[in-house]
Amino acid sequence: DASSDNSTPGKTASDSTDTGTALLPNTHMASANFTDEFGHSNFLVVYQLKSLAIYMSAYNSSEDAWIVSPVVDGTNGISLDSVRNGTSLALDVYYHNSTWRDVHLYWQSPTNAIKTLFRNDTSTTETLSPKGWTYPFSTDRYTGADGSSIVSYGRQCVYCTLYTYIFFQDDTDDVLGGVLFHANEDGWTDRNFTEITSPAANTSLALAVVPATNSSDRGMIIFYQTGSGVLAQLTYDGDSGYSGQTLSRGLVDKSSVIAFSTGFNDTESDLGFQVLTTDPDADGVLLTYYHDGDWVASDEVAALSSCASRSSMAVNLGRRVYCVVDADHGEVKIVEWVWRGEPSGDTDSFSSYDKVGTVDT
Repeated sequence: DASSDNSTPGKTASDSTDTGTALLPNTHMASANFTDEFGHSNFLVVYQLKSLAIYMSAYNSSEDAWIVSPVVDGTNGISLDSVRNGTSLALDVYYHNSTWRDVHLYWQSPTNAIKTLFRNDTSTTETLSPKGWTYPFSTDRYTGADGSSIVSYGRQCVYCTLYTYIFFQDDTDDVLGGVLFHANEDGWTDRNFTEITSPAANTSLALAVVPATNSSDRGMIIFYQTGSGVLAQLTYDGDSGYSGQTLSRGLVDKSSVIAFSTGFNDTESDLGFQVLTTDPDADGVLLTYYHDGDWVASDEVAALSSCASRSSMAVNLGRRVYCVVDADHGEVKIVEWVWRGEPSGDTDSFSSYDKVGTVDT
């Protein structure tokens, strides 16, 4: 997920009078992707309804259709009272092999507990039952700040960091993390990131993977807004090493931050990053990119201008961007774009996005 909280603090499903399938206007989103054993592209998007239920739309390129499934809908022993109105959402896909992958979902409760579910039988061609979502470890281990952003990571690819991770802010606004090492039968191991430029309260968090053929060169970067209102990065090696850096991009209070990577950290396919930030005050989405070893604060991305006002965005490594935009009759919808940039080519292409269409929800 990549936007700060705009919800009514503590509001629960019992306060909601709408039990339909309309999107919550202040819904956050999260997205993940994978390529299946047949070479088909698969995209997942999670979001919240007015009923406060969490749903997932899944797309398989072989079917060319979005399949909508409930994830948290008040059944399967998970009450909607455990879902915050306007909760941040995090989603990741953990790669085991071409036919086996896990999907992890995270959200926040009205009492600020970080909730999580996972499933290992995700289909993108048929509707899924909520009963397939479970969790093997004790729940409610972590409590975030009131309305904290949440981001997560699962082993994205063969050349990506192992293990499962979650990141959020605590009530002192520090960025905290949890790592689920395979050898740790007790569950999560805590990670604290205190030696970085202080984040703003309720900053948007965005995560981008750092792939590499050499395991020692792998990791991830978390992007966030500092207390002084600039974009910053937290570079993390996936174990205990990390460093921080501020970037030359100013942000406003309700900026949403999303990011994805291209290339590798140790090959001729040089590592690159695309970071998109909203400016709701100016109705614009701004691009900051990393190319040939340098960070550049670039211009507005005109194709994504309709994403700014709602400031709710998500992206996946498949270069698909999702935005909540205004629809008819006071409702909202989720629209998808695809990045057409060439990572090793002309940087003018970095602002090239084509609208794909509306996501079925």
